Amino acid sequence: MRALAVVLPVALVLSLGAVRWAASGGHDFTGFKVRLQTADIEATVAFYHGLLGLEIVDRWSEGDDSGVIFGLSDATGTAFLEFGRVESPNNGAASVQLRVEDMDGFLRGLGDAWAVDGPHERPWGSVYSYLRDPNGVQVIVFDGRV
Repeated sequence: MRALAVVLPVALVLSLGAVRWAASGGHDFTGFKVRLQTADIEATVAFYHGLLGLEIVDRWSEGDDSGVIFGLSDATGTAFLEFGRVESPNNGAASVQLRVEDMDGFLRGLGDAWAVDGPHERPWGSVYSYLRDPNGVQVIVFDGRV
């Protein structure tokens, strides 16, 4: 599986170059990172790295502070997903969305390793499959338009 973008439900558009946030006055950003919470770093690593194949860009554990950062293409992508360890995670209505080039290939590669709802064709032409990570965060894998 080759993930092309991590998309979260905010008014941002990611490209392989710089991230442009029009509402901020046109500043050029060079990356995008979202931090979510987990009570179980190992289960989170097993899901995002072991199952979905995201690269581990950084990992730390210093006293009460531990976490992991995942990236695309061994940190050369422009989007990163960080999980920090907390006793009682609260990720609200967050979702993680990963775009793939081949939904059928992704689903074949996943096999029976994780429960998946989909694939579902969406009205705008994309195909979506839905998973839940070990933290309860909805993970949407899609093929098509952002």
